[in-house]
Amino acid sequence: MSSDNRENGIRGEEKNPNADIRIESDLISRLSNFWYYHRWHVIIGIVIFAVLLILISQISTGEKNDGTILMGGPYLPTLSEKQSMYLAFAEVVPSDCNGDGEKSVEIIHYEVYSTEQFKAIPGIGKSSTANVENIKGLNNLITVGDYPICIIDEWLYEDLMAAGGVRPLSDFFEELPNAAIDDFAIRFNETDFAKTFSAFDGMPDSTVLCIRTRNVFGADEELYKNAEELFCAIISYSPGH
Repeated sequence: MSSDNRENGIRGEEKNPNADIRIESDLISRLSNFWYYHRWHVIIGIVIFAVLLILISQISTGEKNDGTILMGGPYLPTLSEKQSMYLAFAEVVPSDCNGDGEKSVEIIHYEVYSTEQFKAIPGIGKSSTANVENIKGLNNLITVGDYPICIIDEWLYEDLMAAGGVRPLSDFFEELPNAAIDDFAIRFNETDFAKTFSAFDGMPDSTVLCIRTRNVFGADEELYKNAEELFCAIISYSPGH
């Protein structure tokens, strides 16, 4: 084969650089059009995916407490009192449910007042707006939160009973405890538990203890079982035992 033919053959096999440019330009154009028409879908999808990753990470790495307590009423414990409350409840937690080697509880407390209680507050210093928001926050946790054990003021308990979903004490005890006000609640300050630990000395006498029913409570079965055991332990507590 002559050198001219070889050169012609080689040139014939070479790629057309203009074709590569057209292909690249077409790809960029398609991507540009896709981004123009679908950019918000892509952005929202990325945000949702990032949020899901964060939630999954938190769930997989988070540790459950051995018990949860929801408290609410016309009383705000000091930091020292609340720390003492943690220690007191830890004394009656039946077992180390999360396996971390310690017994611990989570306490959520809302300072809330009924209309009559709020009007009776001397002077100025409480916000009615803040009180309404606190009541909403408390009711949200009662309804959908992970806090079946409620230590709340009696007016809150009455609202809770009217809405339904409070577990009867007869589900746990053959005879009603001495501090029971009915078949659904205990006068908290009259329990040996509250009398033993000074952390609860400042709580109003109108404070009651009750537990939500399982079908209303939205948490998992294990968490609710732990709550049942802790609820009974608080009521049955006897100093020195």
